[in-house]
Amino acid sequence: MTIQPDTPAILLLGASEQLAVLEKRALRDMGVTQLVFMTSGLDAARFLAASPPEVLPDVIVCAQKLRDMDGDNFCSLLRLHSRLKDLPTLLVLSSDSEVEHCKTLGFSASALLGRPYSAEDLKKIVLSLAATRSRADAAGTESIAPVEDAAEEFGKALAASARRQERRPEDYYRVGRRSLQEGRWNDAIEAFQAALRDGRLKGEAELGLASAWKNKGDMAQCGRSLASAADDFVGAGQWKRARAVYARLLREHPSAKNPFLARAQQALRQGRHADAAKYLAEGLDLTPEAHIRDKMAQICLACEAPEAMLQGLESALTAVMSERGRRLAGGIRGEFRKLHGKREDWRREAEAARRHKVSLLMEREDATDRDAGSGMPPRDTGRDAVPRRDAGLMDVQSEANLDWREVTSPLNALGNAGGSGEFAGGNDLISIIKYTWRLARNRL
Repeated sequence: MTIQPDTPAILLLGASEQLAVLEKRALRDMGVTQLVFMTSGLDAARFLAASPPEVLPDVIVCAQKLRDMDGDNFCSLLRLHSRLKDLPTLLVLSSDSEVEHCKTLGFSASALLGRPYSAEDLKKIVLSLAATRSRADAAGTESIAPVEDAAEEFGKALAASARRQERRPEDYYRVGRRSLQEGRWNDAIEAFQAALRDGRLKGEAELGLASAWKNKGDMAQCGRSLASAADDFVGAGQWKRARAVYARLLREHPSAKNPFLARAQQALRQGRHADAAKYLAEGLDLTPEAHIRDKMAQICLACEAPEAMLQGLESALTAVMSERGRRLAGGIRGEFRKLHGKREDWRREAEAARRHKVSLLMEREDATDRDAGSGMPPRDTGRDAVPRRDAGLMDVQSEANLDWREVTSPLNALGNAGGSGEFAGGNDLISIIKYTWRLARNRL
C-alpha cells in the first residue's frame, strides 16, 4: 500500500465479501481510496509480517468473525509480533453487548465498535486511529525489525496464539456477574445464557438469569430460571444449594415442581433405587410425605414387576435413612396396597359390566329367535319399526353404547355384495351373535 496524504490506508478483514459490504461502502464514503480486503486472519498476519514499514496500512478494520479465526484472536496475534504490535486495529462486534463483554474480559484491539453503527461513528474512530499512527511515525517509535526475520517472528507468534480459540463459558459467567452489578440486565441475560453451555456452571448461571429477569420485572421467567437452577443443583449433588434455591422458589411460586421428587421418580423408573432413595432423603424436609407415598406407589404399580420394584425401593430407603427410611417405606407399601386394591375393584366392576352386557345381548337374541319361530309379530318396544332380526340388536345398542351402523355395516356390506363365508347374506344368526360378542368385548 502506498500511503497518500490525508487519506488513510485501510486493511479490511471479514468473513466474506457479502458480509463486508456495509464497511466497504462506509469507508468509501469517507474518502478512503486505499482499501485491501481479506477473509483469512492467518493470510493477513503473514502479509503484514512480510511487508516493509512503508506499505503497512494505517488502520486495520476487523470483523468479529473471520474465515479461519475470531477477530479478537487476530488482534491478539498481532500484539505478539514485534513489528505489528503497534498497528491501530478497530474490532467491529455484532452488538453493543459484545462490546461490553470485551471490555469486561479485556481485548487486544485499539478500539471497539458495536453494530448497528453510523457511518459517522466509523469515520470518527478510523480517523482517530490513523492520527495516532501518524504521531507514532513522527516520533520514530515504530519497530524496524528486519523483514527477513518476519517468518521466524510470525512462527513464534502463531505458536503462542490459540487458533479458533473461543470465549469460555466461565468468561461469559464473569461478564454476566459484572453486568448484574452495573445494572445492565439485558447484557447479563445474554452473558448467562452463553454460560449455560458449561454443565458445571449451569446452576449458577440460571441463578444469575433469575436475578436479571426479576430486576426486569418478569417474574414468570424468574421462576423458570429458579426451577432450572434447583433441578441442576439436585442433579449435581449440591444438596445445600438445591434446598436453598428450592425453598426460595416455594416462597415465590408455591405450586412449583419439586426437583427432589421429580429426580427420584425418574431414577425409580430407571431402576436406580439407591439414587431414588438419596434424592428423597435430601429433599425430605421440603417434600410432604403424602406426596412421596403417592408418587412412589404409583410408579411401582405401573411397572412390569411391581413387587420387585417396591422391595428394591424399601431396601434402598432403609439403607439411606435407617429407621426414618423404614417408616417411609412402610407408608409407601401401604399406599401401594390401597392403590392395588382400587385397581382390582375397578377390574372386577368392569368385568361384571362386560358380562352383564353380553348376557343381555344373548337374552335379546334368544327372545327374538323365539318370536320368529312361533310366528308371532315382534314385540312393541316403543321404538320405530325395525326388521325382526335386528330388533334385539337395537335394544342392546342403547344399553351398551354401541353404534348400530358400526355393528351392522360389515354384515350389510357383505350381504349386499352377495358375499359368502361367515357373514354370507347377513342372515346367519350365529355369525351375527359371534360378531356382536367380539365387538362388545372390544368396546369394553
